[in-house]
Amino acid sequence: MKLNLDFTGRHVLVTGAASGIGRVTANAFAAAGAESLWLVDLDEAGLAAAAAEIGPRAQTFAADVSQVASHQALAARVAEAGTPLDALFLNAGIFYPTPLADAPEAGYDKLFAVNVKGLFFGLQALLPHVRDGASVVLCSSVAAQYVLPGYSVYSATKAAVNAYARQWAHELAPRRIRVNSLSPGPIETPIFAKLGLPQEQLDGFMGSLGQMVLLGRVGRSEEVAAAVLFLCSDLASYITGIDLPVDGGYLAF
Repeated sequence: MKLNLDFTGRHVLVTGAASGIGRVTANAFAAAGAESLWLVDLDEAGLAAAAAEIGPRAQTFAADVSQVASHQALAARVAEAGTPLDALFLNAGIFYPTPLADAPEAGYDKLFAVNVKGLFFGLQALLPHVRDGASVVLCSSVAAQYVLPGYSVYSATKAAVNAYARQWAHELAPRRIRVNSLSPGPIETPIFAKLGLPQEQLDGFMGSLGQMVLLGRVGRSEEVAAAVLFLCSDLASYITGIDLPVDGGYLAF
């Protein structure tokens, strides 16, 4: 069997594709020869920009992953295209603090709706249009295993993602569909800018994160993308049901 990272002739779907890790990963799949790419996100302007980078192989779909109807509409579009999916990177997620003392119910519900419910009903809707032998990668986080004070709800959502990967690996094994989760550590992405911190404070925050990593720096989205492509490739044909940390040694610090 020839083992490589060549995605020529394969059809890929990436959620959270308008920016950050999702956008970089979509570009990496395109560079590896993917025949078509479904780019899914709530940010329509970001989707348009991401698709422009890839060209005609990219198809965009604006969706709120917290809404089941959005997943059903996406699945209908994929069905119309008539090209079953070979690889899925379910990456869409949100991140903000939820201190136990005063986190609002709405914030709690939104984190679970996007990070947990979105994955469940997203894969459920798409599953009839996923090819046997395909690969599914769920974007988790080292927060599932490492304590982030004030972020308990986010951490809980990512622990649920890891559980999904193990459970779905069992459920989909008869179809030879591999399911794994991937846990980025501190990665330089636009998600941190959404915390609303002043630039000086944000730089200090990112610098402090780098000091907690064995490799002594914050990671790059390209390094996460490389791991996603590995898990979706023939090189990982005997890997399913795991969580792969891409954290520069953050969990081992």
